[in-house]
Amino acid sequence: CISVSLSHYWPAGEACIQGEFGWETHVAELAEFIAAMNLAPVHLVGHSRGGCVAFHVAREYPRLVKTLTLADPGGPLQIDGMSA
Repeated sequence: CISVSLSHYWPAGEACIQGEFGWETHVAELAEFIAAMNLAPVHLVGHSRGGCVAFHVAREYPRLVKTLTLADPGGPLQIDGMSA
C-alpha cells in the first residue's frame, strides 16, 4: 500500500513544486508516479479530492489502473461533458 502526497500538500507542500495547483496537475503527477515506479496496473483508491484525481487517472490512463475505488469523491467527475 502506497499513500502518495501530491504537490502543494503536506509533506510535499514545499518540495519541488513543478506545476500549477489543480486536479489536472495532480492527475499527471499520479500517472507519472505509477509509471515511474513500474507499478501498473494498480488498485487505485481515492477519497475526497483524491477521488477526483483517481477517477481522472483511470479515465485518462486506463492501462495504469486495474481497479478503482472512490469514497466521497470531490471535484469535477465528467465524461464527455456530462456529470458521472
